[in-house]
Amino acid sequence: MERNPMQLKRRYLLLPLLFLILGYMVFSVYNDVRNRTTAEFNAQQMLLAKQAAKGIWSLFDHYHEEEIFKRADGRTDWVRRKLHPWRDSTGEVGGLILFTEVITERVKARQLLRESEERYLSVFEHTGTATVITDEDRTISTANKGFEKLSGYTEE
Repeated sequence: MERNPMQLKRRYLLLPLLFLILGYMVFSVYNDVRNRTTAEFNAQQMLLAKQAAKGIWSLFDHYHEEEIFKRADGRTDWVRRKLHPWRDSTGEVGGLILFTEVITERVKARQLLRESEERYLSVFEHTGTATVITDEDRTISTANKGFEKLSGYTEE
C-alpha cells in the first residue's frame, strides 16, 4: 500500500497546527485562572489589611502626649504622636497616617516653669514673715503659715 505524499504533508502540517491550538487553549485557561486567583488573593489581602487597620486604630485611638524618643546619636527628644486611619471615598479604612511632632522645647519650658513655681512656693511658705496674696477686690487668695500663726485664721 502506497501512501500519497500529499496526505503525508497534510498530516504533518495538521499536527503542529493541532498542537498550536491545544497550547493556546491551555494558555488561555491558565491565564484566566491566574488572573482570577490573583484578583481573589488581592481582594483577600485588602480585606485583611482593612481589618488589621481597624484593629490598630482601636488600639491607638488616643494621643501620646509626651513620649521620650532617643535618637541614634544619643540625644533625647520629646515627641507627641497620634495615629489616624486613612479612609477612602466610601469611608472604608484604606491605611494609616502617623502624625508626630517634636515638642522638646515645650516640655523643657514647662519643666522650667514648674521648677520656678516650686521655688516660689517654697520661698512663700518658708519665709520668716507673714505673707498674703490678695485679689484686686482685696480678697485673700493665698496666705502662708506665718500669716496663719499671726492672724489665727486658717486656709479654709
